[in-house]
Amino acid sequence: MERDQLTGIQVGPHTAPVMEAFRHLLVTKLCQFQGKLSSPYQCVDKLSQALSIARHVHDDGSDWLTVREHAGAYANGGGAFLEEHPWKTAEDSIRKLYSLLDSYVNDHIPPQLRHLYDDVYGDLRSCLDCLIFHGSMNGFHAALWEAYLQGGWPCGWSGELIEHDDGSYDLSGSLIYVYWENKGDAPN
Repeated sequence: MERDQLTGIQVGPHTAPVMEAFRHLLVTKLCQFQGKLSSPYQCVDKLSQALSIARHVHDDGSDWLTVREHAGAYANGGGAFLEEHPWKTAEDSIRKLYSLLDSYVNDHIPPQLRHLYDDVYGDLRSCLDCLIFHGSMNGFHAALWEAYLQGGWPCGWSGELIEHDDGSYDLSGSLIYVYWENKGDAPN
């Protein structure tokens, strides 16, 4: 198994892409609404509206909070992957990475969004879990990751939510709502 040269972290067979993604995240201003929000993301400039969108139940009975929870279970195999080879031997390093992520989110989430800590940490951990345990992010996690890299907080979608046979989700072709305080820099 490969070991990251800078940190010594070894998270399994996909260490290089995991650590590359994590380092990219570290230079991102978490939920700081920097730059421009690009398609397929739709700006939501009021936190109360973003929270309402996150709780909205779609016609098929799905809602953002439940979909995120199920997507997280897919990403880490419901926690079972840590019990399997090759990750069992990397468990300490994986937990170290989770701790680094926890510190990063805790230190960088804006004070006015502190109440969203669990959501932000959970989303980002779920994205990293996809890389650790699957070698790549599925469509849903890639969309979450990109929303965070653009500086927003993903809070919902409009369009088709595709659930694959393996339990992963995809939002391809959907509009993804992102809380974005600085609407002047974001498309409508």
